[in-house]
Amino acid sequence: MQYLLDIAIGFSAVAVAIFAAVQLYKLLLPIHIQPIANLSFANKDEDEIRAIITNRSTDTQYITYCSARGMHSLLHIAKTHITHPFINPRLYKNFWFTGVSFDLIDNEPVEIHKSQPIELKRHFFDHPLSALHAPFFIVEINLSSGRLIRSKKIPTPLRWRKLRSAEGN
Repeated sequence: MQYLLDIAIGFSAVAVAIFAAVQLYKLLLPIHIQPIANLSFANKDEDEIRAIITNRSTDTQYITYCSARGMHSLLHIAKTHITHPFINPRLYKNFWFTGVSFDLIDNEPVEIHKSQPIELKRHFFDHPLSALHAPFFIVEINLSSGRLIRSKKIPTPLRWRKLRSAEGN
């Protein structure tokens, strides 16, 4: 009988530990961002940068800023830091990201309720100033609490890196 009681206490402890880990994860990462490169094969002017943002926390979240940015590879970032070891830390973002940024929301905040996914998108135009010259891109959001959350980086489509207008066609 004592053996069964010890097993029940062990299962209870594991369940409590899993519940606590899930709650801590939701507290540390309240928002999930899934960046998407939507390519249209009928017309290049219908390409889109999209982000599906899901609120994982129990509280309502407000997004004040959301943008897609080109990002360099980790190898490129490491080489740059090694070749310029005494650069001012406030300039690190220049190593990591490219200059072009695409805003996915306007100036007013977007409200996301518990477990609510929203889709934000921006049309990508075939113009040299719209080119993403980095091999990857990410989506960044700022919450009303001042917290910055970044998505995983995904590969930039090749035709966004080398646009038709930039090639002179």
